[in-house]
Amino acid sequence: MLETIKNVICEFIDIDPDDITPESNLRTDIGLNSLDCVSLAQELENEYDIEIPNADLSKFKTVNDVIQFLEKKINRIYIIIKLKTPDEVFLQPSVFLLFSLIYIFKMYQ
Repeated sequence: MLETIKNVICEFIDIDPDDITPESNLRTDIGLNSLDCVSLAQELENEYDIEIPNADLSKFKTVNDVIQFLEKKINRIYIIIKLKTPDEVFLQPSVFLLFSLIYIFKMYQ
């Protein structure tokens, strides 16, 4: 996860990835500005298929803060999925709607 974060940061800032540690401050050590932090969040959302609320984004001070947030978010999603049986998942209204829309879409292709 640290390597992914390093790679994403290096897309926005000209910095050696080896200079980025979990203790690195996003603003003072790495030099990310507010726009860079939003872009970092968007890239991580795409990479891990999660949502990072702005309220949480403003709490990120160090790389380790980002790592801890991602680990909690990813583990929470895994636990929720793991606790559901296939029938329970399918009976969820949002999942049922999604499968219905996919079925309709495929019918009209």
